[in-house]
Amino acid sequence: MLKWMLLFLLLFCSFGFSQENDPLGKNNVDSLAIYYDLIAEENYDSHYGPNVAGMIVGGFLIGSGTFFLSVAINDVSKNDFASAISVGFFSAISIPFYLVGLPVFLYNTYKFVVRKGHANRRDEYIDTLKRYKERRENSVQWTIVPSVNLANAGGRLNLLVAF
Repeated sequence: MLKWMLLFLLLFCSFGFSQENDPLGKNNVDSLAIYYDLIAEENYDSHYGPNVAGMIVGGFLIGSGTFFLSVAINDVSKNDFASAISVGFFSAISIPFYLVGLPVFLYNTYKFVVRKGHANRRDEYIDTLKRYKERRENSVQWTIVPSVNLANAGGRLNLLVAF
């Protein structure tokens, strides 16, 4: 019985290892394809132009709200009925500008930082890909070195191969 269990275990293990005869792994992908996929993925998330426009719009809305609030604060010092109406009116106008401008500005600032990070990572991947290609092209170096043997009055050529 023990022999049959050992035989079964040996066959099971050999069957499991025989399925892994792929030297590059299960995906059969060259390293260049991996770099190109990483660059494409980061390139998709690295466009921050719309976020700059959103930051400008949000900043304009916040600036408009601040302008209307400063007009209202400037009219507080006057003690007549028209200035009281203008204080209420300009204060009421400034609130929607802040309520819309602050979230737009903060969201686009956050997305700008995140997408700028993706752009930096994409640039790092591009630089790494260039270095990888250079190393791959120059991976084998052949050098022929002459050597002189003065003791035996002879000479020869040595071939050095570096990987």
